[in-house]
Amino acid sequence: MSLRLPRILPPLLCLFLLSCGGRPAPPRAFTGAAACAECHGGPDGGQVQESWQGTAHARAWTDLAGVRGAEVAREMGLAGDPQIAAQCLECHSTGHGVPASLKAALPIAEGVSCEACHGAGADYIKKLVMPDPRQARSAGLNPEPRRACQGCHREGVAHIRPFKYEERWPVIAHRLPPRKK
Repeated sequence: MSLRLPRILPPLLCLFLLSCGGRPAPPRAFTGAAACAECHGGPDGGQVQESWQGTAHARAWTDLAGVRGAEVAREMGLAGDPQIAAQCLECHSTGHGVPASLKAALPIAEGVSCEACHGAGADYIKKLVMPDPRQARSAGLNPEPRRACQGCHREGVAHIRPFKYEERWPVIAHRLPPRKK
């Protein structure tokens, strides 16, 4: 049984969202992890970049080329290379489904990098924007990356073990770099 909505509801919903400022955000460009590392890498940047490089997120796209990647693809009924399969890339890469022009600076081999959780960074990465949390959020910084986790680590994905944010966060937790004086 399918639920059919009256024809008037979609236009009313659009009017409601517009009246609430619920317009979709404009698409933003990605910068890639190397750009993030300029401030979030090394001892002065809290070693954030280095801690990410040692995670399964950093290997997410590369791992698709391995034996386990091929096995999971077969289990999902996919034929061909998992590294180019949309069903795999939606979780094993950053920016999947975004126009190529917005992710020209984002190598697919980065796997699940900074901007998968924090949002495309071209607008908030600027040194005059990032230090101001309110300004950074309005420029696209995702203040609640927890929702980004749940986009891929969700029930119904056969090869994902049950995901509990509170238990898994310590595996990828990173701190902000020290404030510059």
